[in-house]
Amino acid sequence: MTGADAFLNDVPSDQELRALVVRAQRAFQWRAQADALTGTASVEGVTVTVNGGGSLTALRLEEEACRDGGRALADRIIAALGQAQETVSAQLLASARETFGEQAPELDTIGASLEERRAVTRAARGGEDEDQPHGR
Repeated sequence: MTGADAFLNDVPSDQELRALVVRAQRAFQWRAQADALTGTASVEGVTVTVNGGGSLTALRLEEEACRDGGRALADRIIAALGQAQETVSAQLLASARETFGEQAPELDTIGASLEERRAVTRAARGGEDEDQPHGR
């Protein structure tokens, strides 16, 4: 029996197909909700907003944020960005739990993706704790 023949013998039932369609519909609905989420955080005069994907969508700098020079300002921006991303990550996980259920395999996938994002932010901060600006 060839590989194609083996697949033909493993055709999903109508019930399995319906379950897959429902699962796909939930995933599309969740993705639309996730794209609409935002997270905002402020650190010492720096306020950032990120979208559901964790990308920066707004940046506001107050005078106080610039008082210690460029390096300190950059540290504050990175710190605020990390906090905003954590905020939106928590929203994403809560939304996914509500949409898919506590035991759904989608939660593992979403969690792994969010952890990758955290790793990138930690690397940008030099691996330091996200509660304090780098170098302080």
